[in-house]
Amino acid sequence: MYERLDAGEILRTAERLEQRIRERFPDASLSKLAARLAEITRESITEVDRLRRPNIPLRIGVSLLLLAGLSVLAIAVRHLHVNFQVTAFAELMQATEATLGIPSGTKTRSNPFKLLLGSRN
Repeated sequence: MYERLDAGEILRTAERLEQRIRERFPDASLSKLAARLAEITRESITEVDRLRRPNIPLRIGVSLLLLAGLSVLAIAVRHLHVNFQVTAFAELMQATEATLGIPSGTKTRSNPFKLLLGSRN
């Protein structure tokens, strides 16, 4: 039925509630509470209006940061020279060991987790 809250209607309701409580209980703390509730409602409405507007400096900063990151990545890729030619199984194993950080000449019978994580001995 109701999909959105109307800030103006909420404020009018809070102000009517404040007025009714003040008329019936002028010296009670409840009237102070109702006044504070109306004040918080007014502050919330102005804060929501401020937050609803786009933050242009933040958007510009994030865009510049993304552009700088992509530029650095593009420069790094242009200067990266990788040889993907593997002509023998031994070269493939050596490249795999270098990628995983396994020192060459390690015995293959040892624990593979120790090989990958490194031995602490």
